[in-house]
Amino acid sequence: MLAPVRLKSHVRLIGLVALSGLAIGLALLLRAELGPLRTAQAVAVDVRMQAALADLVHELQRERGLTAIRLASGLPMDELQRQQDRTDALAARARISGVLREGDLSAVAAQRHRIGIDATDGVQTHVLYTAGIDTLLRRFAVGARSIEIVELRGPLLAHLALLRAKEQLGQLRALVAGQLAGGESGERDLRRALQQLAVFDAAVAICLEEMDAAQAGQLRAVLDSAALRRLRDWLADYGAGSGARPAGVAAALAWFDVASAALDELHALGGRASDDLEALVALADAALYRAKTLGRNRVCRASTIGGDEPRLRLVPA
Repeated sequence: MLAPVRLKSHVRLIGLVALSGLAIGLALLLRAELGPLRTAQAVAVDVRMQAALADLVHELQRERGLTAIRLASGLPMDELQRQQDRTDALAARARISGVLREGDLSAVAAQRHRIGIDATDGVQTHVLYTAGIDTLLRRFAVGARSIEIVELRGPLLAHLALLRAKEQLGQLRALVAGQLAGGESGERDLRRALQQLAVFDAAVAICLEEMDAAQAGQLRAVLDSAALRRLRDWLADYGAGSGARPAGVAAALAWFDVASAALDELHALGGRASDDLEALVALADAALYRAKTLGRNRVCRASTIGGDEPRLRLVPA
């Protein structure tokens, strides 16, 4: 027969059960309250990682163009080496953030060695660099689509479309640079260049469809900028007339500078979009923290993205 439980012990036991239930309840409540805050903080990290990828793609595109000139004309290796150093610095940043994985650019690294000893050609190099860039763009796409907050996922997907369009222009820069550096300026080369420009224009049309009105307006302004007009004028001059067209290293570098100015404009537009998103996430993080501190169960929603300043409002959950 069990010994009778003393009243004091009974009360103590009931109190422990009640306190345990309260602790579990508080833990669950805290988890529910901190969930949105942690989501905002995680998204902030994701946005920064996407920006690191975009910066690395930009430098790889530039390296691809200079490499085309090097292989076609013997551009001094030290000039190309300076660009490779810039690419490596951004690759290290992307690797630290976890967005660049081991082996992503191993083919490019191996090709660099072959370029240094003049043991490769322009076509193979263009293919390998383009494949490496495509790997990074696909990584960007996976990251953008994984964002749970729809107000942030949409602008990131629009940024992805912009990066894809920019890549087509990057390929055009490398193509024409290689043609000019190698002394080529025939009708066949011109057709290839104009075909690549048409691919860029088609990609831009897709990009405009992905963007909201504010983003599309900003892109149209860039497309109408002096840098983009100069690029189109240069290609028109390149194709004008039937006589010999200027070629050689000087002409290739001149074209490279013209195309780079246009690509820099597009990259800056993407950078501003990333900055806006990061600022918006920071606002969400701060607003959520204040809401939790005040004991209000609220969530943050973006009122606008893509305007001059990202704005935020708190709405009841």
